[in-house]
Amino acid sequence: DLGPDDELVLRATREWANALRALGDYERARELTEQARSRMLTNTNYGEDHPHTLVMALSFAADCRIAGDYDQALAIDTETHQRYVEKYGQTSSRTVSSGHNLAVSLRLAGDFAGAEEFDRSELERHFSSLGSDHVKTLASAHALAEDLYGLGRYLEIIELYDLYFGRTHGDLRPTHPAMLL
Repeated sequence: DLGPDDELVLRATREWANALRALGDYERARELTEQARSRMLTNTNYGEDHPHTLVMALSFAADCRIAGDYDQALAIDTETHQRYVEKYGQTSSRTVSSGHNLAVSLRLAGDFAGAEEFDRSELERHFSSLGSDHVKTLASAHALAEDLYGLGRYLEIIELYDLYFGRTHGDLRPTHPAMLL
């Protein structure tokens, strides 16, 4: 009785697509997120600014990046980030997450300076709220290093890594994904 536009069905579709993506079935994951997003955009119960529509847009942009469609991913992430800013404000954790996705799309589209702006801001936010040893802070430092690499600013990368990765990080072992990056 739920139907394809029911909230639970759409949320389950996103989780199903996440599972397919994790299993490497990228094409099917993209089909699912694209169809669900399309239904959400045309359904008056959701629309462009609904939280579930925004989350589905982030998933669809990820599918576009995986498929190498960087221009479409960038367009979706740009619009979605703007909607998060308008709906939740600049400092909301949802907005920060969408900014991270936008930085990834900017980087893949070759706009390393644009990506640097988002990643530097995210790193400062994580550093001040979570500290230098937190996994999110370290992931942000690495993302910023990727931007700097694309900009040819290699000495800044070394300084950044010395600052964030050149010392012991509490519970993080050398094999932790943040440290391996």
